[in-house]
Amino acid sequence: MTKSLLLKLPYTDDPDAVNKLDQLGVILRRHRGQTPVFLSIRDSSGKQAQLKLNDEFRVNPANLKLDDLEMLLGSGSVLFTR
Repeated sequence: MTKSLLLKLPYTDDPDAVNKLDQLGVILRRHRGQTPVFLSIRDSSGKQAQLKLNDEFRVNPANLKLDDLEMLLGSGSVLFTR
């Protein structure tokens, strides 16, 4: 039983970061379900914020392709909590 999905993202001023967030939204919406999704964002000084995404981004972990998420966000950026 998965309780939530945690996605780790570094804070960056890179314009491609917005594109990654758009792509992330597409992936999450494609696999809708009941499991809440959280974003953990850390800046270069080590400060961290954790945000809970809106219910429209809840996912079904059984159908979610982890490879797609890790290709977009990087290895080790996708964690499930139980």
